[in-house]
Order: sequence, then structure tokens, then C-alpha cells
Amino acid sequence: ESDLAFVPEAESELLLADNPPPKSTRTTAPSFEEVKAALLRNHGNVSHAATTLGVYRAQIYRVLQGHTLSAESFRDD
Repeated sequence: ESDLAFVPEAESELLLADNPPPKSTRTTAPSFEEVKAALLRNHGNVSHAATTLGVYRAQIYRVLQGHTLSAESFRDD
């Protein structure tokens, strides 16, 4: 018998409800210049840049995609 307990689907949904993802604190999308500065300060770390700007990581990626850039271009070698 397995030591892992089976978690019914309804209970797993409750677990997710107890730990929702963080909300964005901004009401407007960051500008390219803001994203660029945050990525440079955070050495290309998108998660840290997003936290700095109070946005979701996806917003950082969307801004970069609009300028045909990637986070790798901001990372140290």
C-alpha cells in the first residue's frame, strides 16, 4: 500500500483556493523602458523583474515579444 494519500478532486480545488497566485498590483501595462530597466537591474530574471514592477511574468514576456526581444538578451554571460 502506498504512503501517499489520495486527495479527492474537490479537496484539491480547496487547496488551490487557499493558495491563490499573487495578484498584479498595477492597473496599466509596464512600458518597454520600465521592463528593460527592471530586467537590467535583475540580470534578466523575469520573475524578479515582474515582482519589482508589480505585474505578472506574462506581461513582461508580452512587452518583450512586442519588441522581438527575449529575457536572455538581458542576462549576464
